[in-house]
This record gives sequence, C-alpha cells and structure tokens, in this order.
Amino acid sequence: MRPTRREFLRSLALAALVGGASPLLAQEAPAPAAPDFEKDPLPDILAPYVQLTQGAVSTWVCVPARAAREVVIEGWDPDKNRVFMRNPAAGRPIRGTPWTIWHAPVAPHRPYRILVDGAAHGGLRRLRAVATADRARVAFLNDLHDRTGTLALAASRLTPENHGLTVLLGDIFNDPSGRDGAERTFRTLHALATLLRADEVPMLYLPGNHDYRGAFADRVDDLFLAPRIHPSRHDPKGGIGAADQGWDFELGPVALLGADTGEDFEKRPEVFHVLRERQLPGLRSALDKAKDAPWRVLATHIPLFNDSIWNSEHARLTWTPALVEGKVDVALAGHDHQWKIIPAGKEQAITFKASPRDSQPLDRVVRYTPPFPTVIGGGPDPKAATVMLLEATASRLSLRVLAALDGRELTRLDLSR
Repeated sequence: MRPTRREFLRSLALAALVGGASPLLAQEAPAPAAPDFEKDPLPDILAPYVQLTQGAVSTWVCVPARAAREVVIEGWDPDKNRVFMRNPAAGRPIRGTPWTIWHAPVAPHRPYRILVDGAAHGGLRRLRAVATADRARVAFLNDLHDRTGTLALAASRLTPENHGLTVLLGDIFNDPSGRDGAERTFRTLHALATLLRADEVPMLYLPGNHDYRGAFADRVDDLFLAPRIHPSRHDPKGGIGAADQGWDFELGPVALLGADTGEDFEKRPEVFHVLRERQLPGLRSALDKAKDAPWRVLATHIPLFNDSIWNSEHARLTWTPALVEGKVDVALAGHDHQWKIIPAGKEQAITFKASPRDSQPLDRVVRYTPPFPTVIGGGPDPKAATVMLLEATASRLSLRVLAALDGRELTRLDLSR
C-alpha cells in the first residue's frame, strides 16, 4: 500500500533527524525539506495533537496558534462524503507568550479536518482506535528533556501495530523557560505533535520534576487538557500543584492510572506533599472502579520503588496501601535515566546521604519490599533512551523495553492469568 503524502513527509522528518534521507529518496523528485525542530522558525500554527479527557470516548483536538481568529474542527463522513459535525474551538491564551491553544471535541475513530480562519490546516486526519475491547497497546516515553533528536529516535520505533496511545511519563521538558515567549517549550511541543503523529494518536501527559522547574513551569500544564478537568473549567492561573494532572482510563482489558509524583526527594513539601495527598482519594476511587479489570497498571514519573535513591518516598508511603488494596499489577516510571525492572517481593535497602539541597537532613537507610514490579525507562541521551511498549489481553500482559537508538529489545516483563 502506498503511503499517504502526510506519512511520506513524516518519514522525511524522521530521516533527517536520525541520519538523513536514503540515496533512493535523493534520486526521486524533489520533496519539501524535512523540518529541523531546533533551527527552523516556528510556524504560526503548530502541529495539532489529540487529548483524551473524561474517559477514552471523549476526545479533543488542540491546535497551538500564534495568530488566529477562529479555529473549527469538522468531522467528516467518508461514506456520505460530507461534514457531519462542526465544532468551533475555544481559545486558551498561554500567559506570557504569543500562543493560544485552541481546543474542540472531535468524534473518536472518525476522520476530521482543521480550519484556521477558514483555511485548511493540513488535510483529512483519521483518529486511530485507542484500544479494542479485547486488546490494549500503549507506548510510553520518558525523560526527553527537550531533546528532539532523542524524540525522533524514539518515534521511529512506533508503528500503527504497536500502539494506539502515547503516554509521556514526565521530564519531557527541561526546566521550562519563559524566554522568548517560551520558545524552547513550544519547539518541543511542535516536535512531539509532529513526530508522534499526535493528530491521529492521542497523547497523554504526566509532569516530571523537571517539568516543575523554570519560569514557565507553572504554565506547562496549560498546554495539555487534564482529563479530570473539563476544558471550559480549566484555570490557567492556578499555578504549580493547583490542578490534579493525574488520570485514569479503561483501555480494553487494562485500567491505566496516571499519578503525579511532583518534585523529587523532599523538595517543596508545602506544595508537593499536598499534591500527592490530594490524589489519594482519586486513586482509591479509580482502583475500586477497576476492580473487575483484568489488569491494573500504574504510571508515574518518579518510581515509588527502585534499587537506588531515585524514588519518591512520600508518594510510596502515601499511596502504597491503596495500591496494594486495589491490586495494582505493575507500574511504569522514568526519572532514573537507567532502564531496569524492579521485581516484586525482593527487599531493597537504599542508602541516603545527608543533602541540604535535596532536603535530606541525615544519613539513613530506607528498606522496602515492592508489592508489584516496576519497569523503568531510560534517559535523554540517545544511547540510553528507550521506548516502553505495553500490550495486553485479558489473559496476558507484556511490557517490552526497546532501545531508541536501534530498536533492540533490552528487557521485558511478561505476566499471565
């Protein structure tokens, strides 16, 4: 089957970022240059991206625009060759920048198009099914730290066959700056939406500790739709820690829960202790709702359980009883920058050194025994970067960790009923 023009252009973008176009492409008719996400001027209208809110059946399209008076999302009926839905988008200005995020609902799994001031922004797009009743496939990326070259490597490992949803597990941005209207952050956002095909594959976001640092950190959440907050009720003046960025979805046989671990160690407890404690009732409720799901999967940025100091002690102490009672099967995380699997049932003894910078007053050893396994992704360096792929049916769940650099399977976890 011949690729569509948009798929062809995306392949060019990947080729330019991970090693250049092939000799065969060089001999063919000239094609538009692949975007350079680090050097090219940002267009006035960035690549759109799909968000899930209030359950997998409620889907929204976000369009970042620097200059737009009206954005409309149209649903297209290919059988009748006509528009069946027309939703004017609402604009959310991003404070301190020239950008506005326009957002409107779109019918799941149906073709749609975007009109900006009456002109088409791209062609007809078709939303990919997030999951089926009997199978879920999810891709997890973590710790990109604004490195679009690493993102391109990771994206090259994603196919329509291995995922219907992309989850960003934090530290996607690196101490977001407000400089030049948050130019760096919007470059990363544009690269994410383009390379992850986020106009067709929904993209979920969880904050990491580095997403909470920098002059623009209190507005990064405004780029995304927190699934528990309806877009019309979103308060962009809430500030860090004000909004619950956690989420939970039923994806076929999987109940997927995202929880926000906030900052690392004991930094800013007046903000992040409150944030973690506030999420506990939501976690309990989500797990109770998912009690009949074949699998319950927890996603965080900072691991609750690790074999090193890179874990969230307060989140572990606050959430673990509820997670055990709710029968979580497996957790995924990042933060460590080293891929690994922390097994269930093996005691870990973690030595902490006193560090005023990390709010550690004393040398001490912390011991714990993980009640469920945790799979941890790699770091931002291309040689350490990973993609984690989850695939589950009612009877089997597998988590594969692939090297972003060459696609090798580095490790895997297989669970069965």
